[in-house]
Amino acid sequence: MSFFVPLDLSFDNIVIVKSKNSLLNIDSNKLYLVDGVIDMESTSIEVPEGGISIAGLNGARNVSILMSSANNFTLFTSPSSGFSGNVVMESLTVTISGTNSKVYDLDNDGNSNGIDVTGVNYTNCTSLGELTAYRQLLFNGVGFIFINDGLTFSGTWSGGVAITTTIAIGFPAAALFKEGISLVFNGSIRSDINFLNVNSASVLFDFQPSNITNDAEFSLTGVRTIADNAIPNIPSSNVKARVRNCVGIRDTYVGGEFTVSTSTATTISTVNTLVKMAGTTTYSDMQWFSQTVDNSFVYDSDQEIEVDIQVSKSFSGTNNNVLGVQIRKWDDSESAYVNIGARFTATLNAAGRSENISCFARTVLNQNDRVEIWVENQTGTNNVTALTGGFVGIEERPS
Repeated sequence: MSFFVPLDLSFDNIVIVKSKNSLLNIDSNKLYLVDGVIDMESTSIEVPEGGISIAGLNGARNVSILMSSANNFTLFTSPSSGFSGNVVMESLTVTISGTNSKVYDLDNDGNSNGIDVTGVNYTNCTSLGELTAYRQLLFNGVGFIFINDGLTFSGTWSGGVAITTTIAIGFPAAALFKEGISLVFNGSIRSDINFLNVNSASVLFDFQPSNITNDAEFSLTGVRTIADNAIPNIPSSNVKARVRNCVGIRDTYVGGEFTVSTSTATTISTVNTLVKMAGTTTYSDMQWFSQTVDNSFVYDSDQEIEVDIQVSKSFSGTNNNVLGVQIRKWDDSESAYVNIGARFTATLNAAGRSENISCFARTVLNQNDRVEIWVENQTGTNNVTALTGGFVGIEERPS
């Protein structure tokens, strides 16, 4: 979005702001065009239910500045009764530097309005303040430059937050985006922010998984940071997170693996009949998957995915018995097992030698589906044993 600054400044719907007095009573049908450095002193801008549109001169952020050094001051406030509507800001610098002062204290009270901020520098601000119960927030091309404290989100947001092409410089050991009172995002949180020039003890997102309604909606792509623990409460392995191609934050790897740590014979009662492979299995690197019993990957997310399953296992049993190995899925929606991929076979040899089998299959998983390894004896009812070691892995199919 870009506001056009006309050569003829007598347009009815543009207010040229040369002093704080022009911002005393906001008309939501006007564009407020900031011309110069406007010292708001102790005068707040009350954002009405109809919202506010405010911009600088043709992208000249260093020419169009809203500032105040007053203590205990808030730049943007809500009416004492009612709520604040849409906020559209572009091409400004905002400097609110007084003790205990902040940029925002706005409450949309769940009225489905948004905040759209493009090309704005927040410079030398004491605090960004708090936003409550808006639909969504966009920060695009924004600079957070020597901010002492970040932005608090409160209430229920019917949408989410997008922070794109944005940078933080000189941020201290504090949280830039943080949880407030009763915070819930029903939409996504996505960002590619450059969070490199910051204190190593700083926090980028101080949210909890419980703040995000849907799985995979905490989406970070190309974020860069030197912070030691930029996202302390939402590991990239959490089902709410999708972290890709980031620096300083581990990417989300959807998958896991197990190995047989204690061998146990699988009891075969009927020839040519599949039985779940016995043995104690030890799991590792489980992301979006959990385990409740041995030999079972349980898919935890509500987001449907396609996965690859790989098996490399050694088995022993009765000489010349033919072993069959099958990868199976428990389809939770149908309450039934489904064979996935081919049946893999090997002829067993009892003379102290194990037989290796490698398997591969691909399937679609939904929440609470399970993937397991089953075996059968195709020539008799003798038991078979999965030996210790080996590998069974599951991972999201590469896009």
